Order: sequence, then C-alpha cells, then structure tokens
Amino acid sequence: MVEHQLRLLDGLQQIRVFNWPYSGAVGLVEQHGDVRQIHVINNWYYLGSVED
Repeated sequence: MVEHQLRLLDGLQQIRVFNWPYSGAVGLVEQHGDVRQIHVINNWYYLGSVED
C-alpha cells in the first residue's frame, strides 16, 4: 500500500498546478512598433487586453 501511495503522489506531483504567486492581477506588456497592448492575467486566467 505504501508503494502505491508513493507512486500516486509522484504522478500527481508531475501535473501540479502552482498557486498564483501575486496578490492580484498582473499586466504583461506586448509591443510591436507603435502598437502597445497590456494583457491582464489573474489567478492563471487571461482576462483580456487593453491598448496603451
């Protein structure tokens, strides 16, 4: 039983989803030429983008 438990935990560790490391949403800036967009992400969810 212990061996099975260890294999199970090892398998689950490989697909682990990490907690969101920030206290709120973050903005990722993407720029190409004169176009600048900010992509907003919170708790691993893409909320959308805005142009700056």
